[in-house]
Amino acid sequence: MGINVSLLTRKGVSCVDAVLLLVHEIVTHINSKETTISKVLFLDFSSAFNTALPNQLIKDLTGFVPETWLLHWLAHFLTGWSRQVKLEKGLSNRSDIRVGVPQGGPLSAILFTLYTDEIRSNDHLSVTKYADDTATPCGISKNSFANDQSNDQSSVNDIVSTCDRKNLLLNPAKVQGNVLC
Repeated sequence: MGINVSLLTRKGVSCVDAVLLLVHEIVTHINSKETTISKVLFLDFSSAFNTALPNQLIKDLTGFVPETWLLHWLAHFLTGWSRQVKLEKGLSNRSDIRVGVPQGGPLSAILFTLYTDEIRSNDHLSVTKYADDTATPCGISKNSFANDQSNDQSSVNDIVSTCDRKNLLLNPAKVQGNVLC
């Protein structure tokens, strides 16, 4: 059974806690008499905060934020941004930014974590998240090897589908799968 862990929303918790939790889960798999191997998939999103769809995020937030006024405030926070480039004495025209989550503060990381909530633990997959860092460790049992492998592949397919639906780009050069025995 997986544990849904979004550590970012817990006070006093850092990325070190996420790493320790992940290591604990891997070691637990390796030390289990039923586990043959422990697999970990590390996900890397290309330009994670820059590809989130604000309208989709607001829709997703309705499940987490019951107050309408707060949803309106968040919608305002996520929209209406623009950019302008200055190079030496030249200044580009201002252009609206229609995609992405503003970066630089704790709210942005929390919003991204909620945006990726569909990538969550289930009976076959454990997910550890910290902002845009995501790892999915799983144990493959010697007693049900084929079934566990099938469930693991199904979970990976679900992650890819979610990324496609949410405009999230996985970076194939940085996504990494590790097998530990």
